[in-house]
Amino acid sequence: MVDLAARAARAAEPSPAGVPLVTEPTATARPYGAEARRGAMATLPLLAGAVPFGLTLGVAAREAGFGPVEALAGSLLVFAGSAQLAMVAMVGAGSGAAAVVLTAAVLNLRHVLYGLALGPRLGGAAGA
Repeated sequence: MVDLAARAARAAEPSPAGVPLVTEPTATARPYGAEARRGAMATLPLLAGAVPFGLTLGVAAREAGFGPVEALAGSLLVFAGSAQLAMVAMVGAGSGAAAVVLTAAVLNLRHVLYGLALGPRLGGAAGA
């Protein structure tokens, strides 16, 4: 049998880097609807940046000749704002698919560097 009290006490201890470890779920789970509402409320502040960016990207995509389906597909497949804007600009200018994909990859290499730098500080192993 798992000792939930001992597990919670261990999880509350700070990691060697001084960052508290993420606690594991306990046996007292909240109802799904309450958790969904709490999650939705927690993401509301993100709308302040997401809505203007979405409008900007949508206008740029329409001006570059994207239809609604292509613009939506681009947003669903590419989850990086700078790469989305670069994709729209490059496709609008007539660039090939290989150039668009390579540009998006180079733009997003910064996330690898972020991960390598922050991994050890957040308790994860770099490269894991």
